[in-house]
Amino acid sequence: MSEAIMRDMYQKPSDVTTAIASIEPPIDGTCVWFLGVPEYVQWLESQSSSLLWISGDPGCGKTTLATFLIDSIDQDYLTTYFFFDWSTEDQVDGTALLFALIHQLLQADPALAPIAEKHVHRLNLENLCDIFGAIVSAPERKHQRIVCVVDALDECEAVSMTKAITFLASLIPRVGWLKLAVTSHRNQHFDKVFSNLPAHHQIHLTDHAEHIRQDIEKFIRARCVQVLEIMDCHDDMRRDIEEELIKRSDNTFLWVDMVLEQLETNPHAWLEFFVPTLRSTDKLDGLYNSTFERSKAPGALLRTLSIIAASQRPLTLDEIDVALAVQPDDRSIRQVLKRSCVDITEYLDDVCGPFIRIRDGEVSFRHKTATEFLLRSADVPRPPVGNGMYQYKGCLDLVGVNKCLAEICAVYLTLDDAVSDSSSSGRRAGINVTDFGDEGFDNEDYPTVEENSGPTCRKSGRGAGLFDYAAKYWGAHYRLGYASSSASTGSCGNHTIFNKAIALCNTSKCTFHEWFQLYWNTISKIPEYSDNLTPLMIASHMGLLDLVRELLADGKGQNKQSNHLQVADSEGWTALHWAVWNGHGIKNDEAIDLLLQHHNARSKDNISNKPHDSDCHCNESIEDQEIPSAGSNTGVLDIKDNKGLTPLHWAAADDQTGVVRLLLEAGATVDVYDDERMTPLLLAYEHGFIGTVELLVNYGADVNVPYREP
Repeated sequence: MSEAIMRDMYQKPSDVTTAIASIEPPIDGTCVWFLGVPEYVQWLESQSSSLLWISGDPGCGKTTLATFLIDSIDQDYLTTYFFFDWSTEDQVDGTALLFALIHQLLQADPALAPIAEKHVHRLNLENLCDIFGAIVSAPERKHQRIVCVVDALDECEAVSMTKAITFLASLIPRVGWLKLAVTSHRNQHFDKVFSNLPAHHQIHLTDHAEHIRQDIEKFIRARCVQVLEIMDCHDDMRRDIEEELIKRSDNTFLWVDMVLEQLETNPHAWLEFFVPTLRSTDKLDGLYNSTFERSKAPGALLRTLSIIAASQRPLTLDEIDVALAVQPDDRSIRQVLKRSCVDITEYLDDVCGPFIRIRDGEVSFRHKTATEFLLRSADVPRPPVGNGMYQYKGCLDLVGVNKCLAEICAVYLTLDDAVSDSSSSGRRAGINVTDFGDEGFDNEDYPTVEENSGPTCRKSGRGAGLFDYAAKYWGAHYRLGYASSSASTGSCGNHTIFNKAIALCNTSKCTFHEWFQLYWNTISKIPEYSDNLTPLMIASHMGLLDLVRELLADGKGQNKQSNHLQVADSEGWTALHWAVWNGHGIKNDEAIDLLLQHHNARSKDNISNKPHDSDCHCNESIEDQEIPSAGSNTGVLDIKDNKGLTPLHWAAADDQTGVVRLLLEAGATVDVYDDERMTPLLLAYEHGFIGTVELLVNYGADVNVPYREP
């Protein structure tokens, strides 16, 4: 395993190179002032390791500044970098950061590989921290000067971000020469994070507003030359536009760029778009709101934005084309393809305007501020239409957008297999504005298309169109959209999606094996999944709560016997094993709790563990303990798989403290060996999961259990 990790770490192409190549270089003459800021000079030129935090408001040019610094740093230094991007699956957590930095170090100096190899155990954040620390601390690189530039901390998953940055900062006083520069928004969260770090340099871009203003002025004049040539306007109008943009830019590059791009793509939008946008007091929100106000198809706009907002990764143009065409009552791919767009790129540009970007054939929001404008939490009611200046702010909620995409994916996965030629044309506009919140999308709200006589031939079948995305993510969208569901069939409030979800979990059907193999490939390095799977195992694993309830209900569901909690697959895994191991590290406590509640309800005598107050644990020998049989109360909790692992073993090895607590409170045996003579406590200790270790000890785990070779 360590050899495979090293091979990936050394050879795997870095997405960061692609990311930096896609960032527009700074306009000539901009950013240069930063090289003379005293804090920057002190950070870079001091003879010891140091940390620099660069903070600024959204859209003020932090990412462009980061690329400028990377290009400006002396080539004698070994410069590494990483750009967090909330819209890109592989650029959102601390693991990706450390992996990319290590990859660049090994590429720049292959002689460092043996150092990394000594510390490789598994590919997680903790181990990557060990590897990076070993490399930068090694005597072999004593005279190398390493600079790490990390952009957009605010776009990183919060928990791993704090761990990774805290770790990197902890290296500063311990290594010879390491310079770490990070950029982020400035808010209370980051103030707290950085206040807990060792002494470091800070540059807040708000303190350099005049330099930012001058850079924006240069940016506006350079961009206006390009845009206004397309508009074919006279010099007086060009000067007026430039001056208005400079006056109203509010030191926000992003707003200026989005406004000019809209003028570039729609030269006739001067009165309709440009003037009202300039009058907005909150520049970005005003720009987003005006896009809705100008839209000739607000329903289509909302649906498209809902799909993009919910997507777990950027969708390809083909995927979003198909997703927009799917309707709840579709039965075949042919029906879907009849509604597909002739030119999906043109359609998206026309409908979505400044909200989106299309890069390398993938669609995502242009900036995180778009998500912040559109989305609200499901428990926050939407203000009445027309209330306040920006009536479309918070027009989508997280539950609603996931319901929308869950339905699209489930419908698509259950379509008949087909290869079809289709006729297609543009979408029909004129749909009333509606809030696509908790109710998802009704059929009449789908933008429809009318066929024209111009055929476009497109092949489609299993694995094509939306199939790959839907197979891998339909369960996540269903879980996020229907997480609060309760009680039986009607619980999700949508019989169409519920019935299709039940069908997709039917392990006896070909459709299941087609989608599940694609999904399996994303969560496991083992090429084949186990045999004898049951619908309950799949629903439990994916956290589909209303399906789990239905399948557990007496006399209901498909194949009542297969829904028994004691049934195991060919690897010895029960539904409880599958629920504990979900492959993505997603919290699945509610599904596990459902299984345990059902188990306890069927047990005559409820046996449970209680936390111990004493620090001493004089347990009887593990080998002398009798593991309950499958028919006893705790039998389901302690069923071993083919490697001797109980659900508690898996939860402890994955640091799922909430699940460990649930299992222990339900009566799981705390001290039990697997086939390699490991207990849950030993597994948690081996991985360094201190919280789980403390919890197990508190529930009576024997701290004197020795590790014994089998």
